[in-house]
Amino acid sequence: MDHDGACICGQTFQAVGPLAKWPGADPDLPWHYDLSGYRGNIPAEQILAAFERAWAYWAEHVEIRPRRVNSRAEAKVWGTFARIDGDSGTLAWSMLANNTATPKEQRYDSGEAWVIVNPERPAVGIDLVRVACHEIGHVLGLDHDGGNADALLRPSYSVAIPKPTERDIQRLVGLGYKRRTAPLPLPVPPLTPDAPPVGWLK
Repeated sequence: MDHDGACICGQTFQAVGPLAKWPGADPDLPWHYDLSGYRGNIPAEQILAAFERAWAYWAEHVEIRPRRVNSRAEAKVWGTFARIDGDSGTLAWSMLANNTATPKEQRYDSGEAWVIVNPERPAVGIDLVRVACHEIGHVLGLDHDGGNADALLRPSYSVAIPKPTERDIQRLVGLGYKRRTAPLPLPVPPLTPDAPPVGWLK
């Protein structure tokens, strides 16, 4: 099924002021995702690796320090799988950065046909990595871009844009984040995109 044009994000919470980000030049961003509401058959470690990949797509370009933690109490960004509106409607939502270290919430629709796919190939189902990457863009402070922009932060899902584009990175730098000049210190856990996609079970 072609999901191009699906509403990728139904709700964000407006930041305070015209420019908002996480405080500090190299913000520490511990994250935690509760998988108890997930209804599919993707192994838990692959789901967490998908979130880790999505965070790394941003950290490869700007100075942030995302790291996985074991509980919501430790996290500055935490998310859940819960029903929003079911298959192919609104996919997820996220709070926006607001210049404070107050924890921010994200939600991913438990009714979606989530899959993990090779970013160089068309997706069958809704690719968790690219949706998570979009929502992380919000939690870093970006609001939606123009509807036809060459940007991951456009408001609708696109199979042609699997990760942040240069336009997204430029907008993030415009919020006050620094461009990364050195490689990420740790490798990102591999996904298994060449295996047949696994996803949602009805």
